[in-house]
Amino acid sequence: MLSTIILAAGESSRMKGFPKALLEINGRKFIEIIIEKSKDAGATDIVVVVGAHADEIKKSVDMTGVKIEVNANWSVGQLSSLRAGIAALDGKSEGFLLAPCDSPEASAETYKMLSNAWGKDKSKIYIPVSREGRGGHPTIFPRAFYRALMEEYLSRGAKSVVEKYPLEVVRMETPDDGILSDVDTLEDYAKINARKE
Repeated sequence: MLSTIILAAGESSRMKGFPKALLEINGRKFIEIIIEKSKDAGATDIVVVVGAHADEIKKSVDMTGVKIEVNANWSVGQLSSLRAGIAALDGKSEGFLLAPCDSPEASAETYKMLSNAWGKDKSKIYIPVSREGRGGHPTIFPRAFYRALMEEYLSRGAKSVVEKYPLEVVRMETPDDGILSDVDTLEDYAKINARKE
């Protein structure tokens, strides 16, 4: 079983407090886009981790068939949300797509590329990389690393696991620049919408 963890617990302070999960591209919310791409890639266990804007997100998005995990400790940092998401995964989960809600532009083809590779070897970490070698989102972590993600000291969050176990990482090159998308500010959001017009 392939799962997805969507991180949507942050305060969005640089977006003047508006939850990034509810920003839109062509009339569709970021979080809806990511959920759909995850399902199309074969994920059947989807967990959305919410925190600072939990009530607003839950009221604004149809979460049918999606688990919502409220991280009361969202202010501690993203790692706490990741761990809340892992704890909420189905017991049959064999791996999960990790997708921050502020990175909605990775293509459906990229999601499927990662899912297909994982389906052939469920022991590796899969990271999409640009032609320049820059890693992006989403990333797949296999079940073999759930304990490390939950229990080890990770000063750089999930990146610490990637750095600690380099031989277990498969970097998959893609022409999809959407893997590098990261909407942190109003300026970033304006650039995305300008590209989509």
